[in-house]
Amino acid sequence: MLRRRPEEHPGHFATLMTFDDWAAVEEFAGPGGTGSVVPPAARALLSRFDEHSAHFELLGSHVRRSDRTAAP
Repeated sequence: MLRRRPEEHPGHFATLMTFDDWAAVEEFAGPGGTGSVVPPAARALLSRFDEHSAHFELLGSHVRRSDRTAAP
């Protein structure tokens, strides 16, 4: 669950991504995995963006009913 507080940063966007392991993060973001991946087209539209990504460990998740395997 993510809560946005509009009074903090109007126009602030956050992108949440999940990866299977740290190697997958580095494959996407490069060695170290901390650099932000912002395509040139997105950079042209943004007034600013973070150069480095914040990483968090997912401790749990909610499975939607449609994603569950049907019981036999």
